[in-house]
Amino acid sequence: MIIKWFFPLLVALADHPPLEDEFEEFEEVFEEEVHEEADAFLIDELIPFQIGRERLLTYLHATPSAFPVEKKQPEIETLFEHYVKEDSTVISYGAGDCSCILKLSSLVGDEGTVIVFEPDLENLAVLFWNLSLRGVENVQLFHDMSKKLDTLFLKNVSFMRLDVGGRELFVLGGASNLLAENTPVLLLNTLAGIPVELADRYTKQEFQELTAKLDNLSYRSKRINGAEYLFTHSGMQE
Repeated sequence: MIIKWFFPLLVALADHPPLEDEFEEFEEVFEEEVHEEADAFLIDELIPFQIGRERLLTYLHATPSAFPVEKKQPEIETLFEHYVKEDSTVISYGAGDCSCILKLSSLVGDEGTVIVFEPDLENLAVLFWNLSLRGVENVQLFHDMSKKLDTLFLKNVSFMRLDVGGRELFVLGGASNLLAENTPVLLLNTLAGIPVELADRYTKQEFQELTAKLDNLSYRSKRINGAEYLFTHSGMQE
């Protein structure tokens, strides 16, 4: 990868040693190229999860594996156990901690799928390393959070988890067909994690729009804690 273009540069430098100022310029270019290569590697090879798996496993084995799984959230995992269906599709916008994704992966089983959208490449890489080192194959990772869910034509979606920094209306606005056809349970960390009682009036208005939209889709809400709410469809049997 990097060696392909780096080796000719070494040969050229050996033939014509640069002056001190030229070498400083070379260092800057080299650092920029390395970062571009690393970014391309992450985007092209980590996403989606299945592409380049063997190559990445080789890379991961050569990388220090000090990527601890964060502390588990028993209350949230109990909700997962109650509502996530085996062999179904689960969507997580915002990866959160690795323990939640690992739990969702185990609940849907080998025939199910967990689809994760995570905008932060560092978080995405940590999650990928944890999944790879555990041999998890039923999770797909995506970096682009602007993609509308309705364009993916997903079926058998039993559960959606959103932690999108206050962009709930945007995400759900692109999932109208998915919600109508699948009526998944929704676990939303609303208002960028701010309890509605502490929010300003504009944020409160957004929360009212969100609950009104879901109410129109026959969803009922239950507050779990702080800014986290569970929405279930009225036609669902508890």
